[in-house]
Amino acid sequence: MGRVEDLAAYLRSKPAGSLDGDPELVPLLCGAWGGLDGGREEGMGAPKLARIERVGWNPPRLSFVIERHGGTVMGSTRAELQRWTVDLSRRTATPERAGHRQLEPTGARVNVKPIAEEIARLVLGAGDDPRLAWKNAERTRMSIRIGRVIPSDGFARTISGRRKRFRAALMALIGPSGWAEVFGSGYWTFERGAAPGDGSAGV
Repeated sequence: MGRVEDLAAYLRSKPAGSLDGDPELVPLLCGAWGGLDGGREEGMGAPKLARIERVGWNPPRLSFVIERHGGTVMGSTRAELQRWTVDLSRRTATPERAGHRQLEPTGARVNVKPIAEEIARLVLGAGDDPRLAWKNAERTRMSIRIGRVIPSDGFARTISGRRKRFRAALMALIGPSGWAEVFGSGYWTFERGAAPGDGSAGV
């Protein structure tokens, strides 16, 4: 028999219901995976099947849920959950989204308003501070050392969100006094009397 037939024969010996923890199922499913239409979609290779869960058998369909970790490469703290349905009568494997699972605690939400208020007071008062780099003697142009304001001490997406919220809060405070972001000379550079920038600050 072919490997799909081996899997089908094994499942026919099982009553309908949960097959979580079945020690023989995963090796048979891995062997049959390449013979199922759609089995390689979504980048699902047979070795990944070792982590299937919520396995259910409802003849002729086998279903299971599996974590997909592609987003964690980009700094996400969550894994996507996919539910796959294997139809042995059609020899197909079909995925669908089944939600997400939090893998690590999310970073605490930072209240950027008081930080923005402190930086705004320094900017409007032309004050000295290691978080600011003044670019001219008149102190009408400066850069914010954003790493000292919102440190890079967490996941990239979390840090990016904090910095975007900080920028919006800061501009609401210094914008009415004529400050605008300047692009083309480095990230997080601002000038009083400059034309508004055409995008968001670098994160």
